[in-house]
Amino acid sequence: MEYEFHPEYWGHVSPEAKELVSRMLTKDTKARVTAAEALAHPWVSDRIPI
Repeated sequence: MEYEFHPEYWGHVSPEAKELVSRMLTKDTKARVTAAEALAHPWVSDRIPI
């Protein structure tokens, strides 16, 4: 399913973050991103200090 990210609210949000949110909102549990996959997503993992 495609989601529409209205610029009024999402205009400042990166494409990577929108992609992750879309994957997290997937209804099909087999297709939905897992917690481990979400944490490994570049938008998250690039922000976690090591």
